[in-house]
Amino acid sequence: MASHSPSKNGIDLANTGGRHSDANAVVRLPDGQWRLLFGNHGAHCLAPDGRELWHREMDEAQHVVVGRFSRETALQAAVVNRGTPRNETGAADLYLFDIETGRDLWKRTQPRGAWGANCQDVRWTGADGLSEILVAGRGAGRPAVIYNGKGEIIEELEIPQAYCGTYEVNTGVHCCYRADVFGDSRDEVIVVGWKGVRRIYANARPLAVPTLYNTTLYRGM
Repeated sequence: MASHSPSKNGIDLANTGGRHSDANAVVRLPDGQWRLLFGNHGAHCLAPDGRELWHREMDEAQHVVVGRFSRETALQAAVVNRGTPRNETGAADLYLFDIETGRDLWKRTQPRGAWGANCQDVRWTGADGLSEILVAGRGAGRPAVIYNGKGEIIEELEIPQAYCGTYEVNTGVHCCYRADVFGDSRDEVIVVGWKGVRRIYANARPLAVPTLYNTTLYRGM
């Protein structure tokens, strides 16, 4: 997988390209300090000298995704805690943490059977310089969902069961990627099933950016 761009919303983000997204994220905070975040048995945040600044215990922390999803704090990390057991009864939890303190801003439990859910950042609305959180892999026939920084679901994207393959005990295998396919500064969501790319979802709402469409030549008002 390609690494993130070196700068996003004024904050430097860097991944070690070619490794899993849950392995680590190297982040430069607005005040210039660097942080290393990684997951697996828990979510960890380290200083450059190796000091652990905070740690949140979890069964299996996956997909530590750094971005600015909310204006409540300077920078946040979205983390999926994979559920147990790994079958139709297991569920996963999506957390949003403040990177500087480790404080959890909210938690959203996924449906039963969505133990293998994953998350990534997505520029879906293109509003206010913020990103949203795309959660996919929620089971065969279940939609992918997009959360805003308040933990509200703002979009559901249908993933037909026919798109999904199988892997070990997981019968809902599919992947969702994001890319600005149409070049309007917002991301589209690309659904990849077991037979290749199946759908591309785009945000059909008008892009909320300032324009001159209602300007007037009479500048006295």
